Amino acid sequence: DTNDFQEEFLTLLSKKATLFVVGDAKQSIYAFRNSDCQLFLNRKDKYKKDNIPDKEKVIEMNTNYRSVKAILDDVNTLFKISMTPEHGGIDYLAESEELHYDSKADLYNPKTLYEKGEYGIHLLDYEDKEDDRPASETEALLILQDIKDKVENHYPIFTGKGKPLRDCHYSDFAI
Repeated sequence: DTNDFQEEFLTLLSKKATLFVVGDAKQSIYAFRNSDCQLFLNRKDKYKKDNIPDKEKVIEMNTNYRSVKAILDDVNTLFKISMTPEHGGIDYLAESEELHYDSKADLYNPKTLYEKGEYGIHLLDYEDKEDDRPASETEALLILQDIKDKVENHYPIFTGKGKPLRDCHYSDFAI
């Protein structure tokens, strides 16, 4: 999330010092501050093209240990459709962009998860609604009903490796 001025400053600085850059164009949110994630992508592409490992190196950090594999699979499917070089500046079809489940960490081993768990992304269909509510209000009501059902039916959630599942609470949800 740098702008042109910051990029030029870093380029000049890196002539006399080691430059360590960390970023994820998929999470770039500072366009309102004149940031341009294309600057980061250009640097990444240059390092890959130059192929000078002792001087310039790209380390892809796309292994995810925080999410259930089904969620990562669903996110990858959605991003392959929506993230393109023309839209978002990312070629999500490239293997290096996909998120991968960290099976070594194995935080979400199926043996420790709720066997009836609905892990992944679930689409709520409200196209055939019969009332006059705006779609955004219908969507909000469907989400609220889903959360209410989970809390009232004691839907179990994972709270950490080695810890037992516990019933979810309203505070466990973010919209």
